[in-house]
Amino acid sequence: MSKLFYDHLVNIEEIIIVLSEYDISEDDRQQILSTIDETIHHHVLDIIFTHLPREHHEEFLEKLAAQPHHPSLMEFIQQRTDWNIAQEIRNSLQQFLKELIQDIHQSHHDENQ
Repeated sequence: MSKLFYDHLVNIEEIIIVLSEYDISEDDRQQILSTIDETIHHHVLDIIFTHLPREHHEEFLEKLAAQPHHPSLMEFIQQRTDWNIAQEIRNSLQQFLKELIQDIHQSHHDENQ
């Protein structure tokens, strides 16, 4: 999982703890975490492109491709939108991760019935 400019807004520790409660091989755990990481990335990009005016999309993508970890990307977005984009990302990801944890528990519950 590579370092990205929005990593400080994401906390998957609870997911890691929940996964550790179940008998999952290390390979499967890594695959699950990789899938979660990819899903989070797509989710964040969706939020950004929803709020960032279209005329800035290409420039944002160029900056993201060049330096995906650089904190100035958040500043770039924030300067071009009226939304508190960091808060939007944080709130949306908290809800997404909460639902994901519920799904993990439900999936395990369904397997045991």
